[in-house]
Amino acid sequence: MKPQGLRSYLFLISAEGLVALIFLFAVPSEARNAWLFGYSRSRVALAAGMALLLCLPAGVGLFAVLRPEAWASLVHRLDARLRTGFALPAAAIHLAFGALALGGVMGLSRSPVAAHLGVLPAVLERAWAPALWALLVLLQTLALGVSRYRDLFRPETFRDRAALARTLLVSLLTAAALFHWIVLAFQIQVFTILPNWYWVFRTRTGTVAWVFPVLLAGVLLISRWVLAEGRSRRAALAVLVLAGAALQYGFAVMGGSGPAGVGEKFAESEHSVYAGHAADRPALVDVVRAYETRYAADAYLDTKPPGLLLVYVLAQRLSNAVGPVEGFAARLERLGVFMATVFPTFSFLTLIPLYHLGRRFLDRPDALIPAVLYLTAPNVILIPLFLDQALYPLLFTAGALLAVVAVERESPALAF
Repeated sequence: MKPQGLRSYLFLISAEGLVALIFLFAVPSEARNAWLFGYSRSRVALAAGMALLLCLPAGVGLFAVLRPEAWASLVHRLDARLRTGFALPAAAIHLAFGALALGGVMGLSRSPVAAHLGVLPAVLERAWAPALWALLVLLQTLALGVSRYRDLFRPETFRDRAALARTLLVSLLTAAALFHWIVLAFQIQVFTILPNWYWVFRTRTGTVAWVFPVLLAGVLLISRWVLAEGRSRRAALAVLVLAGAALQYGFAVMGGSGPAGVGEKFAESEHSVYAGHAADRPALVDVVRAYETRYAADAYLDTKPPGLLLVYVLAQRLSNAVGPVEGFAARLERLGVFMATVFPTFSFLTLIPLYHLGRRFLDRPDALIPAVLYLTAPNVILIPLFLDQALYPLLFTAGALLAVVAVERESPALAF
């Protein structure tokens, strides 16, 4: 790749982005939403973010003009990197996947399906210029790579099925995580239209919006640190586990309740009856043997196996093991504090068997990618203290890992 050509391309996408930024302000916001010069807070925030993003290609292009020798050396290293292994085809697949996803969302927002997409169509209607610019950048970058590296885009390049499968897997996992974030951010009625779907969107007041960009920046920095070459896998897993717990507390702070609010969803849900029954201190043997007799009248416990309540009973015993308290209310409060302290970290122990599974299907440097993506899954972060998040994923991934190890070792004992 020629340094001059790449420099010109950076200025081209910067100019296109500037035009998109101008079009973003073409239509003022509604009067009731106007905040600054007739535009809403969200429009101003989007423009500020886009302006910062534009500084990247423009700044790199300016560097190329001011430091041509350093720029030529940088482009040479980039060229060598892209010609290594499956790097360039993988980048092309990711770009194509991203363009298809973005183009698909933009198309759906103008189709009859838009009625089920929440506020997303309205957002894209006002932000069509930045969205179109992003789509153009993806397509232009893909076209530039294909045209400059024709010698690498041969049929035999894509015959490495293992590398191709890994690349597609990373794209699909990334898309799944982003899909869940989009569903939540724009309250798209994808799951809530399903019969008997439990989780619904609720409007909250008193939220602390600035916490989200801080959490997002933290996740990006941690991901970069964890995925760096030569990083100790044990240290990386420890950081990811702690980051998962911190994110749960962070979202509680964003909800306006402070770190202690991590248990609010559980406490306000019908599932809190399990904690209530556990605070009654039933005998462990009775929970198993007399479960149907004791709890048949409870609508929730009647549909669940004894093991579910047994987990809460064991948690209650642990919470009251040191400095025991008496009285139902005191025991219930102690259990709530114990769950809010232990469960957020315990829930991310799932990353340990998940990583070891990844090692068996991905290259060693990529084995942590599923764990990083798990860290960003909203259906994990946003339901703290529920066993659906705190225990079941750990049991499933540990069981899957045990099954794989049993097959590898041909061990009937492990399989049993």
